[in-house]
Amino acid sequence: MKCDYLKTARPVKREDLSKVTETVAQMIENVRDRGDEAVIEYTRKLDKIDRKELRITPEEFAQARKELSPSLMEDMQFGINQVRMFAQAQRDAIGNVDLEITPGIHLGHRVVPISDVGAYIPGGGIRSSQQPRC
Repeated sequence: MKCDYLKTARPVKREDLSKVTETVAQMIENVRDRGDEAVIEYTRKLDKIDRKELRITPEEFAQARKELSPSLMEDMQFGINQVRMFAQAQRDAIGNVDLEITPGIHLGHRVVPISDVGAYIPGGGIRSSQQPRC
């Protein structure tokens, strides 16, 4: 079966990621079991940041924002606008589905925005070693 891709990933050096995979699986399990306590522990260990709470206060946010250079703020706003534009295009393409398969029986899905999100963006260069398969 021949696959046609709109774009392809850059070739990456194949390396054994089994240890990384095992470590990440243990971390995920630990967070599932212990919740925020485990996340705070990893934040202290990996990021060298000692916080009691995960949520940043409005005051902390305002102070951090003041410390950013105008150039960095402009770059960040550019990135935000790019992500927002792409997300809107995705949202417009996906749409909600409501299909009445028989009278009174509806199947479908809704795209529902979330109010909060947490993200850990490592500075390392670990990439997926998996390639799409047809």
